[in-house]
Amino acid sequence: MNQELVSPIKILSALAHIQRWEALNSHLLRSSSGRQLYFGLIRHLNDAKDGLSIDSMKEIYYDDGIQLTERGVRLTIRAFEADGVLVLEKAKGDGRSRRMFLTNKLLELMQEHAEVAKKSFKEDFLVISK
Repeated sequence: MNQELVSPIKILSALAHIQRWEALNSHLLRSSSGRQLYFGLIRHLNDAKDGLSIDSMKEIYYDDGIQLTERGVRLTIRAFEADGVLVLEKAKGDGRSRRMFLTNKLLELMQEHAEVAKKSFKEDFLVISK
């Protein structure tokens, strides 16, 4: 095989391994809308275990990585809520506003997902955190 193609193919192979795990282990990631919301939520997570860093639900509805209508996002949020991975609460000051919280169930899924990704990449690459 051409040496220039080895690394890109290995990267894609690792991604394919991760995608297979997703398909077999999380029904949330099987649909396009679920996958988009899941990764959208990850983009809004703080490293410091403070949870989501959003000031308004509009940040989720109009996230440029979520290519769904606002209604599509709302329906997917409801599905996540029904599955017990999200909790929505009315904001204390303004009853029209909502606050979103991730449950331990979703955080554990994210942790397991990250471990699978890390293991998959470590098979062929040296993974060093910056």
